[in-house]
Amino acid sequence: MNDDIRESSRDHCTIATIRCYASHNLATEKDANARLIAAAPELLDALEMAEIPLAIIVSSGSPSFSQSSHDGHKQVLQMVRAAIAKAKGE
Repeated sequence: MNDDIRESSRDHCTIATIRCYASHNLATEKDANARLIAAAPELLDALEMAEIPLAIIVSSGSPSFSQSSHDGHKQVLQMVRAAIAKAKGE
């Protein structure tokens, strides 16, 4: 059985084991990673909610946006879609 991924019970499992040594930076990074993992479901929900209005903005081609602003919106939309796909394992 792999030490990093193992089944713990029917309704939950260990995804990762993080080993920290006597370094403050590693402990701080471990805490930051734990907070990020805990927030992941809400972050995915927020990205999914932002995707549709952002896609509408990009597809509208509104003349009120400068070309650089439109390009920026397109880049953000691509990043949002890539993050959603990565989170869903696609």
